[in-house]
Amino acid sequence: MMKRTLTAFCGLMIGASVLASPAEALPVVPASAPASVTTVPTPVWFRRGFYVVGGGYYYNGYRGYVRMRPGYRYYNGYWFPAAAFAAGVAAGSAAPLPAPPAVRLEAAHVRWCYDRYVSYRAWDNSYQPYNGPRQQCWSPYS
Repeated sequence: MMKRTLTAFCGLMIGASVLASPAEALPVVPASAPASVTTVPTPVWFRRGFYVVGGGYYYNGYRGYVRMRPGYRYYNGYWFPAAAFAAGVAAGSAAPLPAPPAVRLEAAHVRWCYDRYVSYRAWDNSYQPYNGPRQQCWSPYS
């Protein structure tokens, strides 16, 4: 009974505090004027090659360092990450290579392998031995 009374009393106190607080909007604060109206944003462009910005040395957008770092390459007196030099290479290597021409096996070789191994597959020139992974078929004709 005491627990119920205490819970009810706490609930009434919370409800009374919510109802007693005024429901007013916050006062409108005027926007402060910018510190300098005449400032113009500085345009930033991506540059190619070696250049200096604010005392930092860059090559193709990557920062160079005076001290050697693992995985970095030395160029023009500074160490740059390998990605700085591979920007053009990555675009050229993204193109898929043409499929190699299919190797055509001689008919005598295929016939010999089919006669020798029950599990022979001509399309990949392999057979399944009783133990171990698939093996290449080597015939007197290959």
